[in-house]
Amino acid sequence: MRAILLGLTLLLPAQGAAAGAWPRAEGTTFLALGQSASSGSPALLAPDQSFRSQSSVYAEYGLTERLTLGFDGAYGWGPEADLWTGLAFLRWPVATTPAGDRFALDLGLGRRVDSEEGADTRARLGLAWGRGFEIGLGQGWMGVESSAERLVPANDTVYKADFTIGLRPDDDWMLILQVWTGLYPRAAPLVRLAPSVVRRLGEHLHLQFGADTTVAGDRSYGVKLATWISF
Repeated sequence: MRAILLGLTLLLPAQGAAAGAWPRAEGTTFLALGQSASSGSPALLAPDQSFRSQSSVYAEYGLTERLTLGFDGAYGWGPEADLWTGLAFLRWPVATTPAGDRFALDLGLGRRVDSEEGADTRARLGLAWGRGFEIGLGQGWMGVESSAERLVPANDTVYKADFTIGLRPDDDWMLILQVWTGLYPRAAPLVRLAPSVVRRLGEHLHLQFGADTTVAGDRSYGVKLATWISF
């Protein structure tokens, strides 16, 4: 059960919106509010007993030109236990190549509270890579965000690598494809595919709708709706 609940909160990221290897501009804020639902049945409108739901909040603030402060939190509930998780992190760029490749490190600290198994402290080390590109269909970006997270006193370690490619065909639309991967204690390696589409509703407001499905690991299907706010 512990591995399933880890996946519930740690494999539904806001990374389609996150800056990744790019620092947030100084003095600017990004906020993503999301709601996700997943089930072992592809018929989410008639979910089985594995139905799970999650509310999430993700925020970034540009402290300086190089330092980005962030928070990643979620509350998930399902048939077995409720789970709350929150993590504050600091990200900074470490290298940029002449070809446009960007690399950044981040350090995070937070808590994870399981309604049945108690609380753990979370300590995370992350490395991100990103690169922009331009093709005939528009401008785009691609990136990889990897991390190792230690849970204490559970003495478990979670490894993740999430891959993203995005395309902006015009000022109003973004198309995003993500592959989420994870190694969790006492569980098979997990790989999930998550496409989404983003529509601009205003100068500072976007709406994201996405779906996800398991490629390897557990068997589940999910949908997500998120609001992006920048100021």
